Amino acid sequence: SVSMDQFSVGNNLVITETHKIPLIADGKVFRIITVINDISDYKNAEAALKDSEEKYRSVVNNSLEAICVIQDKKFKYFNPGMLRLFGYSESELYSLPPEETVYPEDREKVTILRHRRLKGENVSGNYFHRILTKSGRVRWVEIKTVTINWNKKPAILVFLTDTTEKKEAEEELQKAYDQLENEIKIRTEDYKKAKEEAELANSLKSKFLANISHELRTPMHHILSYSKYGMNKINKVNHDKLQHYFTQIRISGGRLLSLLNDLLDLSKLESGQVVYEFKKANLASTVDQIVKEYKHVSNENSIKIEVNQADVNPIITCDETKISQVLHNLMANAFKFTPEGETIKIRFSETSLPLGKRKADKHFVRSLKIEVVDAGTGIPENELESIFDKFDIIPVFLITPETSEERIRKIDTLSKGFIYMVSSSSTTGTK
Repeated sequence: SVSMDQFSVGNNLVITETHKIPLIADGKVFRIITVINDISDYKNAEAALKDSEEKYRSVVNNSLEAICVIQDKKFKYFNPGMLRLFGYSESELYSLPPEETVYPEDREKVTILRHRRLKGENVSGNYFHRILTKSGRVRWVEIKTVTINWNKKPAILVFLTDTTEKKEAEEELQKAYDQLENEIKIRTEDYKKAKEEAELANSLKSKFLANISHELRTPMHHILSYSKYGMNKINKVNHDKLQHYFTQIRISGGRLLSLLNDLLDLSKLESGQVVYEFKKANLASTVDQIVKEYKHVSNENSIKIEVNQADVNPIITCDETKISQVLHNLMANAFKFTPEGETIKIRFSETSLPLGKRKADKHFVRSLKIEVVDAGTGIPENELESIFDKFDIIPVFLITPETSEERIRKIDTLSKGFIYMVSSSSTTGTK
């Protein structure tokens, strides 16, 4: 018979196993051999192993991670976490090939990694892929794999951590980052655009101030000059001459008032639009009046003004005020650059303009061409491209420079006309 006993020796627990073997002769037991073995170490090791297995099982079964063993393309073991992650029952999961739990687009990658690991290759055991649950939901998992022996055969121990929420959070964070980066880009572009617009506005302001000062200075100069003549010659000239001085002062004052009214009309300044008043006008009279206004300037600088009207009909439909303004600008520039003793020429000729702006337009209308030719040094060829740069307010026409074989720069005006700048040399002046 076999029996076990335990007793304490000091602080140690001693476990013994007693074997009693009877010796029998003539049908009678004549002696009993007793063998007592100390199995304390064995029992302690057995208890420790059992305790370790229980602890390991408790850890594995209560782990938040899903844990499984894959061998021969089958699940050989899995913990409850696998059932929670995939939503299958224990029997369903055991009958399911492991590859079918992987998202179709990731299966090839996962299968290759598992196969290489089983062959003993040194491949990464940590990666991410998507899985398919029983309900068809796609989830992201982090994979950690270890090659082990299972029933004396190679197998893969797999730890799966659900990272779906983390992945979604990362995607949302990346989306927010991209959105923020885009907003920063847009704001940077807006700031750059605002900066460029501010610089352009400042440049236009400077150009406007330079141009408007030129516009205002001409009639003001006329007023001062004729009033000076009147004051100096009040007792030396007849009534008609004084009347002429006062008339010129009146005309220049009217032109100055018109410019100031345009300047103070904020709606025009803000919209950039100008109202044109088209009616029949005799541009010969307009030119004659401008020549009279510049008579004193002509005399002071010994510059002649030659007008050649030929046999041209000077009556056309236009905005006479705007045309007069353009001619005043051209005359002012001509006087500015014509040397003393030279001649400024004003020439009239007939031409035609297309009714439309398309190249295919073949209908033309009778037009009047007025040339103002100075005797200055001319405009350098490299400045012809910018000579008619756009001013938002004055001059009051929209400018679109083009290039032709004759090196003509054309301005397409809202008054249905054109103004040309012809390239000139240092001896022929500017036209």
